[in-house]
Amino acid sequence: MEGVLREALATLYGGVYPKLELAGRTDTGVNALGQVASLPPLPHPMGEEELMVVLNRALPEDLRVVEARRVRADFHARFSALSRTYEYVIWTDPAQPVEWAWRSFYLPGAELDLGVMEELCGEFLKLEEFSHLASQVPAGEGRVRLHQFQVERLPSRVVFSVRANRFLYRMVRHMVGLLIKAGLSRLKVEEARAIIGRRLRQVSPYLAPPVGLTLVEVAYPQKLEEVEDEGD
Repeated sequence: MEGVLREALATLYGGVYPKLELAGRTDTGVNALGQVASLPPLPHPMGEEELMVVLNRALPEDLRVVEARRVRADFHARFSALSRTYEYVIWTDPAQPVEWAWRSFYLPGAELDLGVMEELCGEFLKLEEFSHLASQVPAGEGRVRLHQFQVERLPSRVVFSVRANRFLYRMVRHMVGLLIKAGLSRLKVEEARAIIGRRLRQVSPYLAPPVGLTLVEVAYPQKLEEVEDEGD
């Protein structure tokens, strides 16, 4: 996504790729409905609606700008963020609508034990270090403040919602993958607890497919989203 967006933006910056900051980077196959990008000032100022129109005409059909706004000079899409929220959707009904095929893991007829998964969600919330539940984490960089991790059953699907100050590479997919195995009774609850609590010296071997994962929201301090009045 980042490369495609840079190509479209280059037409607005005289053929030069501008410095582009994203709130988060997702691996191949993961979706984003709430991605945020910050850009330097345009060389030729234009209104927010005009900017959206110009970019959307240059972007492929699966990438769209849905909002543009002016922000303070010290706003940074990545480092200013307070939290990020992801959803992971498992589609359990045999009939999967086309609009859900690109953003849900198709697991028709799956009988997931919601009680077991809810119980294990609480175990994740006790952690401060998540390097054993992620991939390729440099030493000393595994600390995460996990604010929320919950699962609910909706018609035709099971939805996991997770919010944290930051996420490690493949962290959500590792956590959800473990819960799917436990929810399907293919992993004993005590074994799952041991992996989560790092009583087993290994990275969790369970990784959910990327297609079910979507970045849905990035939250910022309100003061950074407000443009300073002239003269401030």
